Amino acid sequence: MQKEKSEISRDELDEYIHVAHSGFIIIVAAMVLILLAFIVWGIIGKIPVTETVSGFVMYMDPQEAGETGTEAEQYCIACLDASKYSTEQIREIEDKVTLEMSDGTKMDAKVISIYSVPYSRDEISAEYLMDNEWLVEECVSSNYNWLLIIKADNLSGYEYSLTKATLVLDEVSPLSFLVR
Repeated sequence: MQKEKSEISRDELDEYIHVAHSGFIIIVAAMVLILLAFIVWGIIGKIPVTETVSGFVMYMDPQEAGETGTEAEQYCIACLDASKYSTEQIREIEDKVTLEMSDGTKMDAKVISIYSVPYSRDEISAEYLMDNEWLVEECVSSNYNWLLIIKADNLSGYEYSLTKATLVLDEVSPLSFLVR
């Protein structure tokens, strides 16, 4: 058997060899860019860890809320289950809070004070909710709760109404989910 040799002339050496379509190269480049963006986000990005708790709006003296001032103002009191969160975790709560009022209005707010010891359901009922059982059932999630005092700019007209407070408890790196 004799092998056939193909002869290539010098003119043919300069011709373009078609290896892949340009559309394929664009798709691969786009996939690489998306992968790189995902890796960068995984390293420097943050995902908020949130908890939504019930609360109520009431008038309080600013000193009781941990502020200065003489006239009573409206604050949101939120109850966070003390069996889920330690004192150290409570101290790390971010100031960023979103309040959703009973009429659907959402507003940005700030945690201004967290009571240093958990309150019992009965203490919260007697001291803040005037023994209103309906409010106690709606707002107090467990037998012992951390009391958070939350302030927003426009709480007028919402006294003793229910709110949902979404608290930012922590921010974690997206890569931490892969490490677990």
